Amino acid sequence: VSTQSTGFVRMAENPHRSAIISEILNTEHVYLSALCKLVELSNTALGSCMQPAEVKTIFQNVRSIRTLSVKFTQDLRSGLQLTSYPDRIGDVFLDLLPFFQIYADYYRNYDNAQNLLDSLKKKKEVKTFLKAVAASSEGLQLDYMIIM
Repeated sequence: VSTQSTGFVRMAENPHRSAIISEILNTEHVYLSALCKLVELSNTALGSCMQPAEVKTIFQNVRSIRTLSVKFTQDLRSGLQLTSYPDRIGDVFLDLLPFFQIYADYYRNYDNAQNLLDSLKKKKEVKTFLKAVAASSEGLQLDYMIIM
């Protein structure tokens, strides 16, 4: 492993670097799958047991977050094809940094979403929907899915 004049190990030559990048990509892929499931659930909820305002409060800006996750995953994946990419992993994060604000918006509304979901659980059609969500999601409750 070579060092530059600063004494730091060149990141592109670090043997663990590729494994770290691969783990980031794999984690983001799993996260993207969960976001896609949430978007699907929001569509189902809207058509079966919740009003548009309720769906908007509970699922918030999950579609925008999914769009950002798609872009982030694509940038990571396409970057893996470039030989100079390992030195540019930070650029992918920095390029998308302004867009990560949507996570703060989502977090700020989380308590409202959870409180509304708790109150809706009293409705029979919502209970049925939530049971179906858990059955189709390996037992995961919607409460846990909306904070992923």
